[in-house]
Amino acid sequence: MSEDIFKDFKFEWCNKTFSNYGFLYEITDDNTKGTKTKLNGTMTILRAKEQIKRNFKYLIKFKIGLKSGSDFNIGIGTDNGAKLDWLKTAESICLSDQGIFNLGKCIDTSNKIKNNDIVEIEINSIDGNKYFKGFINNKLVCKIDYNLENIYIMAAIRNVGNFIEVLNYEVSPC
Repeated sequence: MSEDIFKDFKFEWCNKTFSNYGFLYEITDDNTKGTKTKLNGTMTILRAKEQIKRNFKYLIKFKIGLKSGSDFNIGIGTDNGAKLDWLKTAESICLSDQGIFNLGKCIDTSNKIKNNDIVEIEINSIDGNKYFKGFINNKLVCKIDYNLENIYIMAAIRNVGNFIEVLNYEVSPC
């Protein structure tokens, strides 16, 4: 497969609601920045437009804005897990402002997302070697093997004014 076809891949948040409240965010900057705009205190899920495909490696870099307080998650999960309005479920893995969560359990409280952090996630979707790596400000904070299927990159934001912005997105075949 030619590497040239991956030059045109881009990351986009999709307009999809997972809650009873409708759309509580605004997507701007060519669908790469999501900002919480309504209903302060209610978690809002942003989901990538494209599902993670098998036998690919993804590297995505985000800027995090936590101006208005906390409860912010970024990671991978299923649509089913997202219906619970956050990523600390049995069907997701995430970095958050409260630590690192793997399949609903907090596994580390010493590495937390803060305002203006640069967060990178690396996802390897090769059967038999699936893993999620999380980096905060260029520091590797976790490597978690996973067995989830039909997953997406997702973010969960609680407070109005908080945002997540994609800075870089790379996809390559494995």
